[in-house]
Amino acid sequence: KLLMEFVKTLAFETSMSMAEDDKPVAPKALGQLALVAQRLEAAAMTSHKREKAIRDAFAQEMAEKTEELVRTGGLSGGAADTIKRELLGISA
Repeated sequence: KLLMEFVKTLAFETSMSMAEDDKPVAPKALGQLALVAQRLEAAAMTSHKREKAIRDAFAQEMAEKTEELVRTGGLSGGAADTIKRELLGISA
């Protein structure tokens, strides 16, 4: 994420520098900045999806472990439902 923020800042500073210059901006430079923006957005979306998948997998694993505790007698069903709902965001 830090690298993506660095590249965003660099692209922003470059575009501001180009806007302040009296010379017209070359179409190629505009195209390259647009491509950078597109790739940054795609990378951010991929990162977001990956993080969500990791969180979902963790929640599922914890739900399974909670169920195992219920089966082995170490946790009541009500407590397991509360853990799933409140801590893991999973409806019981």
